[in-house]
Amino acid sequence: MKEKIIKDIFELIKRVGVKSDTLIRKNQDSILSSSNEHGDVQTRFDLEVNQLIIDEFTRQKLVKRLYSEELEQAILFENSPSNLEVFVDPLDGSKNVLVNGGVGTIFTIVHGEDVLAAAYIYYGLQTILLLAYQEVVEYSLQQGEFVLKKKHELLPKGNVLILGGYHNNYHQKELNILNQLLSTRPAIFYNHAFIVNLHQLITTGGIYIYPQTKAYPSGKLRLCYEAKAAAFIIEKMGGLATDGENRILDKKNKQQDKTPLFLGDKKILQSLFI
Repeated sequence: MKEKIIKDIFELIKRVGVKSDTLIRKNQDSILSSSNEHGDVQTRFDLEVNQLIIDEFTRQKLVKRLYSEELEQAILFENSPSNLEVFVDPLDGSKNVLVNGGVGTIFTIVHGEDVLAAAYIYYGLQTILLLAYQEVVEYSLQQGEFVLKKKHELLPKGNVLILGGYHNNYHQKELNILNQLLSTRPAIFYNHAFIVNLHQLITTGGIYIYPQTKAYPSGKLRLCYEAKAAAFIIEKMGGLATDGENRILDKKNKQQDKTPLFLGDKKILQSLFI
């Protein structure tokens, strides 16, 4: 029963991907002078993709609750056949739309405190769909449908360091960690959109870090909307996701929580924190 519902949710996500790709590519020059509950500037695509996702989940009623980063309260589906819940970031990195940059939609599928599956749609030069359940599978959008591109097994061995935040805002402990990483990982990458960083990590391997900083003492990334999906995917590929003290997937699902995040090569992260 659970496997069938997750399969059905994945099919729903594919439909969202096809429709939102059309919507985003139609017009990329509009921004709203408003913000969501997190204080983030909203483009009209945040609201339109969010509504598209709500409409699809309302039509199917596959899950008990849908949490969206753009909504203050979860949407409850009384007649759902399951107790599953979905957290969604409808358009991660939406300000990138204004500079023709990559954006994406991130889904985390949970049962209680356990993450069962995760997915993202990455709208870049190609539109990529990545589904993670018992395996991690990547698709590309071709002529209106998602076509299998490849299966991901182990995280690639890469030398890239994806560095989040301004390092002059790091505390001394995090600066020490950064210096250790810089001594062996000269290639540095960072994009405003977390989805771009995550796809880079999955494609090339390496380490992503966004620790607590003076500007973000609790961390910058949202636990349920971004960090847990990334953690599930990366750990399925043999990597590790931690906040520096706790495994990300062991943290309680609190809707508004943020977290520091260290993500990627398991051996390297274990050498830093264990």
